[in-house]
Amino acid sequence: MQFRDIHDVRTLPETQPAYLVSVEIEVNAEWLRVEYPARAGGGGISDAILAAIAAGDFSGPVTDYAPPPPAPPASLPRAAFWLYLLTLGQTRAGVHAALDAMLAADQITADHAARLRIKIDDAAVYERLDPDLLDMAQRLGLAADQAALDAHFIAAAG
Repeated sequence: MQFRDIHDVRTLPETQPAYLVSVEIEVNAEWLRVEYPARAGGGGISDAILAAIAAGDFSGPVTDYAPPPPAPPASLPRAAFWLYLLTLGQTRAGVHAALDAMLAADQITADHAARLRIKIDDAAVYERLDPDLLDMAQRLGLAADQAALDAHFIAAAG
């Protein structure tokens, strides 16, 4: 197996020399760009990539590997959701009061308020991608966008 064009070299947190690299590898006469973990004693292409790195045959700097951020859960159970909101100073009664204020200010319709109350009070789980949940989080100043709501779901699940 042949390889070429090593870059984005990241040191893995292991005792032996180990890197995660972006490299092109020839597979069935076609060059494919892959992420490849090269570890000492791995044999074959792994040892060849380590030798190339030791010889300086790569582009860009060597950086430390940073694992990807955790993915947010698709949903949260009711208790986890409300316990987390409590850490943010939000209670069910406070959310209902905010709904009442929105309704009084004609920011939402009576039907929309009724639907939101059912979701607030009766949901067994809260779905991260529920547009009503994002809307409420925005109205309460908890999340400006889906990415911010995702961060809250990660924190609540942890």
